[in-house]
Amino acid sequence: MYHSITIGDKNTWDDWKMIPVSRPVVAPPVEKILSVDVPGRDGTTYLSKSLTGYPVFKAREGSWEFYLDTDEWRGQNLSTPVGTGALEYLSRALAKSNSIPAQTRVRLEDDPAFFYLGRVWVNGGIKQKNGHSVVTFAYSLYPFKFLYDNIQEDWVWDTFGFETDLAVPYCKDIPLKALQNMTFRMPPSEKPSLLQAKWTGNGLLAISLAKSQTYPYEKAKELGLPAVKGDPFYSSTLDESMGKTDIGLIDNDLRYDVYEVGVSAAGAGTLNLYYQPAYL
Repeated sequence: MYHSITIGDKNTWDDWKMIPVSRPVVAPPVEKILSVDVPGRDGTTYLSKSLTGYPVFKAREGSWEFYLDTDEWRGQNLSTPVGTGALEYLSRALAKSNSIPAQTRVRLEDDPAFFYLGRVWVNGGIKQKNGHSVVTFAYSLYPFKFLYDNIQEDWVWDTFGFETDLAVPYCKDIPLKALQNMTFRMPPSEKPSLLQAKWTGNGLLAISLAKSQTYPYEKAKELGLPAVKGDPFYSSTLDESMGKTDIGLIDNDLRYDVYEVGVSAAGAGTLNLYYQPAYL
């Protein structure tokens, strides 16, 4: 095990031959605290949960240090000294990965069951430690992490939790005809969930997640209520080769309580929708 990190489609060891100075971990989320000193009252009044009724969290932020395997990097035909050339190359690679803001996937080899969403970038220049060149990656990640893959096994006992779990209707093996349009109402959740879709069939499938307040998207928009459709940070078209793809985030944004998935099929096929629950 190299204790590597996969950032987007690149791995710190397989692609960049970088060795962590210490075992990489992701910082735990910190709760957002709002407190007020009220005149004439003892102590401090805490208002952190006054809007939502539950805690909310800041982004996970921190950094990782990596040794460069300079022997491997010398074989890259860099036009500058190894350390400088590697730094420039990594900066460009991470900038490309961050082209979709806050949506870079980060997955630790030591914690393969989960992935994070956010940004990773080169922080500072080359340093020397223990006689080796060191590069620092900084990160800012969404406070919740997500399951890398759904648990597929059948359970002997039904573990559905009536207080916290989501009963999601018509999410699997949905048949669609060519040129057919459909809309699916998705349940809201106090706990963020990543919505994913998989298309098996002919041609492209146009898909979008609409969020609105109180009423479905079109009615909410007509009434002037908060409503947004689609998200430039997520895929808007699917084809069979893409596999399971992120569509949008069903989060605890107080502006929205109605979520709809709209699809339009160019050809006949089968659609599967997946909720990936978030964990702290």
